[in-house]
Amino acid sequence: MFTPGAGNARGCLTLLSHDAIIENIQHVEDRAHIFRLKLPNIKNHITIANIYAPTTRSVAKLEFFSNIERTIIDTKEMSDDLIIGGDFNTPLYSYEVHNRSFDRTDQKQAQEVSKLIERLNIQDCWINNKQTHTWTSRNCSSRLDRVLYDFANLRLLKCETDWTTCKSDHAAIHVTFSKDRHTDPTPTH
Repeated sequence: MFTPGAGNARGCLTLLSHDAIIENIQHVEDRAHIFRLKLPNIKNHITIANIYAPTTRSVAKLEFFSNIERTIIDTKEMSDDLIIGGDFNTPLYSYEVHNRSFDRTDQKQAQEVSKLIERLNIQDCWINNKQTHTWTSRNCSSRLDRVLYDFANLRLLKCETDWTTCKSDHAAIHVTFSKDRHTDPTPTH
């Protein structure tokens, strides 16, 4: 699944297994795609949003997140699990930046994204990790990329970065979930 991107954005790419069934694809502002996914070994559908938020420190970024939330609400069925992943271009906390500012504008945008996370009742895969950054340029780094999730039947096993997957100023994020708390931790996504 690919969304081409806007401006300097290179777009969003979601890789899926060959047996995945995709439904109700929605593209948001050439910066995101949202769809419902059915996998043969998972009971519930999963609504997936892959985003590349604007880099601007403006109202446009807040409007983008509002559009994402509205599209998720319109796409997601009540019983669906939810994953939102991608480049949020917004650190949420001061410890998520190194050698760069986290000023009032950054804090306001972080508060709006945090409110979105709260309204959608989802969790950040980095919840127990205060050290990992996902973007670097010169001597600066930040945590801009995230995977947010809400699973009734799956639990987070690990979330880690990989700087060797591709040549980029962003790290790839590898997230592993298990089917439930009573089985062996076999990766499913």
